Amino acid sequence: MSMLPCSPTRNGLAFLLTVTAAFAVTSFTAAAQFMAGKACAVQPEGAATNILTLSATCGSATFKVDAALRRLGDLRIAADSNIYVRKISLVYGSATGGTTERTEIQWHRLLGGGETTQAFPATRSGLGLLSVTVDVNPTGYGSERVQLALAGASVGEQMPQSSSVQAKLTTAPQSLADWVLIGSTVAHLTQLRDTVAIGRGKGRFDGLVISSRVNDLPVQSVVVVLVNGPPFSADLRTMLAPGALSGVITIDPPDFLHEVIVTYAASSAQLRVPTLEIRGHYAESWVGRVGENRQYAGGWILLGTADVVVGSHASAKRDGYRVAGQDGPFKKLRFVARRGAVDLADVTVDAGDGRQETVPVNAVLLPDAQSAPVTFASGPLPLASIIINPRLRPNSRLDASVEVWAQY
Repeated sequence: MSMLPCSPTRNGLAFLLTVTAAFAVTSFTAAAQFMAGKACAVQPEGAATNILTLSATCGSATFKVDAALRRLGDLRIAADSNIYVRKISLVYGSATGGTTERTEIQWHRLLGGGETTQAFPATRSGLGLLSVTVDVNPTGYGSERVQLALAGASVGEQMPQSSSVQAKLTTAPQSLADWVLIGSTVAHLTQLRDTVAIGRGKGRFDGLVISSRVNDLPVQSVVVVLVNGPPFSADLRTMLAPGALSGVITIDPPDFLHEVIVTYAASSAQLRVPTLEIRGHYAESWVGRVGENRQYAGGWILLGTADVVVGSHASAKRDGYRVAGQDGPFKKLRFVARRGAVDLADVTVDAGDGRQETVPVNAVLLPDAQSAPVTFASGPLPLASIIINPRLRPNSRLDASVEVWAQY
């Protein structure tokens, strides 16, 4: 039987995983007969029953499925870090006992951190799902524990309800001065969701906000998929006007981000499609010359993003492409275009102490590809601001952004 494709996931970039599984259905009288081995996963203290942790030498986890989970319809398994899944065994039956059926999904592939398996039904042939057993290759001695979660097939529809995965939502920030644009996309409202890949390289964050450009954005929920912690969701249910900010989604403890999934409410067709923006606030430990950026990113840090949004015959305003800097000194700059290609002529850097330098770039920035690093002729500089100078022609039509990165 051909299974439905998984939701988009990430491995640095978003990708689509399609799984074909062979099902063997047999009747048995006791669910215990169908476990490949003794389930050794344990429920973390204070966590819900749909969260289990495997030790480095544990190769099997069994979830008991209650009525609340079955009401979600289709279910998936999610992992908080990489683990190789051999098979998934599903036991269907009646809560009052009697005949049971087993379905085995021979998976035999790596489940990445923050990814999910394909969906499997909570009911089958009139029988309810009673248990789900996941057989894995143990990670070995000395490795960190791996956490698995059994949740709704629509990621964010029903995340595990424990203190470790509940979203903390506070009021919107008054200023965007410390909030970096870390991801954006033209909103796919008819698909009712967008998945925006972030990646470990962007840094460690302690908070997120969602914003919109161009038009109203009917946001329902936001799912934050972390690198080290379990995914969690925030229920926003708000219409974001252009330029408005959502409440702050707190990330506690601060973490790197695999991706952010935003779901939308159904809305009428719009002539001007809104742009979804995701902004992050860096953890205090990440920034600065001696911050974690040196350990995890070679000293590179995202200073900010300049939007290059023009229509035909629009004149370019250089001050509109200004990005605020930080205390340095910094040795190099590099650039990444998002949503569209940008022909970048040069950049002007202001050290804030009277020194200025124009650095030639002369390159077409292709979407999502890093430019070659450029250095300063006068040596390392503090950066008060950076102004990018794209080449724009009278017939240019462009909605893109340029990330400005600097290396300590």
